[in-house]
Amino acid sequence: MVVLAEPYFYFYTLIPIIVLALLWFLRKTLKGFANLYLLFCLALLPVSGIVPFYYQQSSTVADRYVYFPLLWVTVALVLLLEEIGTQGAHFFRKLSLTFLIAVLSLWVATTFLTIPNWQDDERFFNWMLEANPASH
Repeated sequence: MVVLAEPYFYFYTLIPIIVLALLWFLRKTLKGFANLYLLFCLALLPVSGIVPFYYQQSSTVADRYVYFPLLWVTVALVLLLEEIGTQGAHFFRKLSLTFLIAVLSLWVATTFLTIPNWQDDERFFNWMLEANPASH
């Protein structure tokens, strides 16, 4: 199956282009974010599916494909939080800190709920078959 043949491919291709255009227009306000977004897109490009690769026969999606690209999202988040901390209003700082704590709490909860599925091979593969019965 060729990814370019899928009708939704062109629609989803427009999303990163639109985000990049918005970042370009807001480049004076959001210093450096367009560069970080571009680095994120470039790091994701080799596994984007534009050029087929072997593992794509089993699944186009794997979370390990975004580990390195998410480094740039993390850098952008740190820069945003630094900007909020130095120039943001008191209410906005409290709101962003609350949001950050909520997101980190969700990530920790998800991790603790997922860890038992990795105890042994049988439990892991049963968990994977529940999530995707057609996988092989």
